[in-house]
Amino acid sequence: MSEIIVITSGKGGVGKTTTTANSGVGLAMRGHRVALIDVDTGLRNLDLLLGLENRIMYDLIDVTSGRQPYKKALVQHKKYKSLYLLPTSQIKDKSAVNGDQIMAIVGNHMRSKGKLKNNTIVATVMSNLGFFQMAEREGIHVEQTKVGDRYVLERMKEIGASLGGEQSGHVIFLDENTTGDGLLSALHLLECMVETGKPLSELSGIMEVLPQALVNAKVPNHKKEHYMDYPEIAEAIEELEKEFAGNGRVLIRPSGTEPLVRVMIEGKDQKKIQEACESLAELIQKTLL
Repeated sequence: MSEIIVITSGKGGVGKTTTTANSGVGLAMRGHRVALIDVDTGLRNLDLLLGLENRIMYDLIDVTSGRQPYKKALVQHKKYKSLYLLPTSQIKDKSAVNGDQIMAIVGNHMRSKGKLKNNTIVATVMSNLGFFQMAEREGIHVEQTKVGDRYVLERMKEIGASLGGEQSGHVIFLDENTTGDGLLSALHLLECMVETGKPLSELSGIMEVLPQALVNAKVPNHKKEHYMDYPEIAEAIEELEKEFAGNGRVLIRPSGTEPLVRVMIEGKDQKKIQEACESLAELIQKTLL
């Protein structure tokens, strides 16, 4: 029987890597077969502590992308033969799978197994338009909330949903946890890969991530909720909504914590939506100041 031990912290420099290395060696010395998985992408150093930095051929990214099987990526310790390391990459890929794609992949897999409660995923209004298009195509209902995983969790509890989250990657599997958990999300993604036999690069194609532009308009805090009271702003928003209808989305919302009005536009043409987003944000800022 195998056992998973997670060593994590929301703060850096507290000794996660040292604790992991020492725990792995200690367990191996006691006769256990141990696989250490480094998920600290971009800051890879577990291999250094174990003295394996010159023996790495493949890493976690190669495995999750489907380029290499995990057995090829595992590095055996030179002294403790029952200790193995799956190193991560030193490069962070900014085009990596985001929270919307995770929910799309796992949500469809859960539905195929009858585990997606109420056939529903809870997401925020900031989820990519491609996510909502995917859900409509696949027949999955999406409940929208305000931005913030606390609002996602509240709605999940209210309607009895099992999956919800944010584009940022805070994904909640309510049957197992009440908060976003990166390791849990990774395990669910790996489960999808193993059970479908498909690499993550193929699974992520279930939805098209449409270009997004986001610009903040700095405004007096007491005015941020009343931007629609100004005719010139309301008319500009209406014109943009007509322009992008069917091919994009215009979302304007006041920040919940800062004196800002956030302008977000989605569409096919990155340059076009960026220009439109900057123009509208400038209008809101000038008008409300």
